[in-house]
Amino acid sequence: MTESPKFTNANGTLTRYAFGCGHVESYTLTGGEYFSTNLPGVALYREGVYWRVSAHSEPFGHPENVGESFDTLTEAREAFRKYKRMVKAGESISA
Repeated sequence: MTESPKFTNANGTLTRYAFGCGHVESYTLTGGEYFSTNLPGVALYREGVYWRVSAHSEPFGHPENVGESFDTLTEAREAFRKYKRMVKAGESISA
């Protein structure tokens, strides 16, 4: 019997296989789904050959949105962690 492919790594992040199946790694302040709300949060997903990171924040009550594309998953994960820290701290995500 063959084993099922893994969807998460030991640290809880999604595997390349999971992204290939269309899964999205996301974080919101309330724990809800990123794409179904306008809550501050960040998402990492695969779009064709690129890795995308989208973030939404509302520092001081002013909505901000950022979207970036990356060639590698490593670069995208770094951006995801950066925006996640900023959203958690209530900082402005626009540079």
